[in-house]
Amino acid sequence: FVLGAQPVRPIDLAAFYATVANEGVRPDPHVIDSIERDGSIIYRHDPRSAVAVDSVDRVAFYQLKSMLQGVLVRGTARSMAGISPFVAGKTGTTDNHADAWFAAYTPRASTVVWVGYPNAQIEMNSVHGIQVAGGTFPATIWRLFMSRAYAGASYLSWPFPRNPAVWVPFDGQYAFHGAPERAEEPDKDRRDRDDREPEEEPPATTEPPPATTAPPPTTTAPPPTTTGT
Repeated sequence: FVLGAQPVRPIDLAAFYATVANEGVRPDPHVIDSIERDGSIIYRHDPRSAVAVDSVDRVAFYQLKSMLQGVLVRGTARSMAGISPFVAGKTGTTDNHADAWFAAYTPRASTVVWVGYPNAQIEMNSVHGIQVAGGTFPATIWRLFMSRAYAGASYLSWPFPRNPAVWVPFDGQYAFHGAPERAEEPDKDRRDRDDREPEEEPPATTEPPPATTAPPPTTTAPPPTTTGT
């Protein structure tokens, strides 16, 4: 599907993030975990209903977790920075600001907060003086809830994958092959000659060149005659 083209329920989104946190083990979303009566448990959800997703490399989930941690450090959820070094999540906001999300998980739980109107698409452009986005009220509610839910509990870290990813140089169409080699500079004498202005050439002419000697004069008079006695 195109990003944002299909609606999603908070419980489904929480199940997805829980799958990422469990390195590919998809939980069975349920509303009620257990029921007690007179101090005795009469119902408890069976956790064995979780399904492992074997078709996805578990190392990819660890890399995805590292990417989602950056949202809290330098992304749209920077207001959450400092809550815990082991929180990964993502904000979400519709174009008209009618829905705002913050979905995040820790090694203990996956929690999703949605802010909006359940029966209508109402733009939240001025709620308590601000425009509601995923990094505002949803992130604040998530932080307050998780801080109370695990108050006093020590931090848990994600285990490092047994087979970590191996990075190799990329040699595709847009790979960087280094700067081009620098061309050798010409010697100083040649550079000085190249920098000089070219000499002016004599203008071209179509007139014939002047004659060096004048041709002998011509005459049509007859030669003189002589008579004797």
